[in-house]
Amino acid sequence: MNSIDQALEKLKNAASENKRGAFLEYCRVCIEEKNKGILREEEVAYKICGCMFLKKGLSDISELDDIIMYACDMEIPRESSFGAGISLSDKWNEKNADDYKRKQWEEFVLLYEQVKEK
Repeated sequence: MNSIDQALEKLKNAASENKRGAFLEYCRVCIEEKNKGILREEEVAYKICGCMFLKKGLSDISELDDIIMYACDMEIPRESSFGAGISLSDKWNEKNADDYKRKQWEEFVLLYEQVKEK
């Protein structure tokens, strides 16, 4: 089991009072894997936005919901959505999406850091 799977298991099994810390740890592991070159930005976004299905204990904490919603937005960049029927992969590979992806990633990490500091 890799580190992301382990962090996700801890998040799923965390008691309500520990959900915040477990979620932030899961995000940290995903971000770390991206920084190591193991995951791409869109893969991190996909993994973190998937946490919306673990709402038990997460939806009560608005700052965590903010991270999840931002990850959902990152998953399909607006600037690269040129029409229906374009696959997620194509949207992330559009030439014009590069700068937007970089900016979104930087903003996402900043949001994560701000929530972590609270």
